[in-house]
Amino acid sequence: MDAQIIERQFERMGGRVKVVPARGRNVRSDVSIDVGHDAEGEFFEISLGAQAEPDLRVIDVRPDIRHLLLMTKQEDGKHKFLCGHDERHWFVAAVPEQATVSNVITAFDALKPRDVHIRERQMKVKTKKRNRRKNDAFVRQGEWFFVPVQPWQHIDPRWVLRNEPINLAVASLTSVKSWYVKAESWFTYVRSILMD
Repeated sequence: MDAQIIERQFERMGGRVKVVPARGRNVRSDVSIDVGHDAEGEFFEISLGAQAEPDLRVIDVRPDIRHLLLMTKQEDGKHKFLCGHDERHWFVAAVPEQATVSNVITAFDALKPRDVHIRERQMKVKTKKRNRRKNDAFVRQGEWFFVPVQPWQHIDPRWVLRNEPINLAVASLTSVKSWYVKAESWFTYVRSILMD
C-alpha cells in the first residue's frame, strides 16, 4: 500500500485523508476508517491495526459527485467502503460484503434496502434517476428512504409512531404524517405516508 497514492485519490474527490497506525486501548488487527476533525476541517482517518500492512486501494473515484470506493484485503477477506460527501459533511459507509460492487454507483445500489429496490422496479424508475434524492419510487435524505405507502397496503399499527419529530442534525422533516421504522440486517429504513 502506498499512502501517497491513496492521498491523491482522496484529493481527486476533494477530500483529505490521513493514514495512521491504530492507537489507544482497543487496537484492532484490521483497518478502521472514520471521519475526523482538525483545524483545517474534516478528513478521513484510516487507522491500520497491528497486523501486517493491509492491501488498501481505491477502486473508483467520482470527483463529479465527490465519492470514492475503497477496498481493503485482509486476513478475513475483502472489505469495501463508500467514502463521500453528503449535503454538509464527509461520511464513510461499509458496503455489505455479500454485494458485488465494482464502482461508486454499484455501491450506492448495494446500500439500498430491499423494499427500495422493489419499489424502483414497480415504478420502472430509469437507471439514471435511481440515485437522485427524489424520484417516482422514493424520497431520500442521507441513508433514510421515504417510500409512499398505498392505501390498500396493510401496516401493522404497532409499527406506526404518530406525531413524532424526525430530527436529522439541524434539519427536521415536517412533511411526514405517519411513519414506521423497520430494521432489516444492517439497514434501518422508513416507510411513510407523505402529505401532499
